[in-house]
Amino acid sequence: MSLDAVKEFANELPYRFREDVIGYARSVKDVLPEIFHEARCPFNEMAANQLIFIAGVKKLYSICTSNFWIIENSLFMLERSEVHAVQIGSSTIHRESDDYLALAVLLRQLENLLSEHRILHLIHQRSYGDILKELWS
Repeated sequence: MSLDAVKEFANELPYRFREDVIGYARSVKDVLPEIFHEARCPFNEMAANQLIFIAGVKKLYSICTSNFWIIENSLFMLERSEVHAVQIGSSTIHRESDDYLALAVLLRQLENLLSEHRILHLIHQRSYGDILKELWS
């Protein structure tokens, strides 16, 4: 579960998302010595690789949730003015639109997958030092 594993799962993503996920995981890899130092953990290759993988998944989750909540909150605010759809490029987005429903399903499936693999709680951690401590325990 290293940067190669992140590249493998990110390979299926659209270019921009793929580059964001891989770039973020790479940036976490670059600061691993500081993360281990702050967590007061001796460097361990397996934990480092797991942390890089979790960083990539964390970035993917962040992309999915932020996009969903931007749309969700926009629709909520617009509904106050009795506007029930927004035009984004050539797509009309509303709560029953294919794009909205697909994003909601994607987010739910991602959360279910992360829960099944018992890492959703790690994705919600803010500190990589705290994630590392949990990986060590």
